[in-house]
Amino acid sequence: MDCIGSFGLPNYDIASIIVGQYTPYLGVDWAVEYRFNDKSRPDITYDHHFDPINSYHSYYRLAEQSNLIIRSTFNIHLIPLHNNTLMYTKTPCAKPDVSTPFFLHVIPIDINNLPISRRQLGFENYDFQFNSRGTIFADKCLAIITLPDYDIASIRTGQFNPDDSATLWQEETIISQ
Repeated sequence: MDCIGSFGLPNYDIASIIVGQYTPYLGVDWAVEYRFNDKSRPDITYDHHFDPINSYHSYYRLAEQSNLIIRSTFNIHLIPLHNNTLMYTKTPCAKPDVSTPFFLHVIPIDINNLPISRRQLGFENYDFQFNSRGTIFADKCLAIITLPDYDIASIRTGQFNPDDSATLWQEETIISQ
């Protein structure tokens, strides 16, 4: 999963550039600050560096403090700092573990919170691809999913093969009654 991004720079002298990655609710994953034209320290090309390994450990510390609501192929945690956020974790984990889509069906306590087109089904669909919501570092996978802002009765989640719609794994749990 190699990714490269390129961005144009402005046409004026630059003092520094900070490059990194940020995860909502959890903060900076990693960052490097590159300094240019610093006459007081010509030997330094970068000054600050946040280590992604240490920040990834902080995610797992957060997982340990959260409410583990599903133990399965992926563990699913309800994050305490934001009531409507789920964290999917797996160790060990590799690209094949996250190559197929995830499904997430959210069943509200009050069916009227659903869009009219979903009320007959009784759930809202929050399917996702791991690469758009998650990250892999070393042998750890982590994805963060924001849930809707209404009272949730239960969730049903798992992974499926898009070629034949076969369910690879599935779990359901009650959130509140």
